[in-house]
Amino acid sequence: MIEAEAVLCEDGRTVMVYLYQGKDLVDTRSQSLPFVISDDAFEDVRAEWERAWETTAHRLLI
Repeated sequence: MIEAEAVLCEDGRTVMVYLYQGKDLVDTRSQSLPFVISDDAFEDVRAEWERAWETTAHRLLI
């Protein structure tokens, strides 16, 4: 099972996603947003963002 941790970067436009399998970091990805968002707005969607990455990450790691 893959677990994701999404982190909003200081620029407010880039999200780093760290993918873990157990305790091991297996991949990192970044995604650029088309606009700047605040930390509070990111926290409102962070769990959904992580679920989406966890659902699709296994396809990326094959």
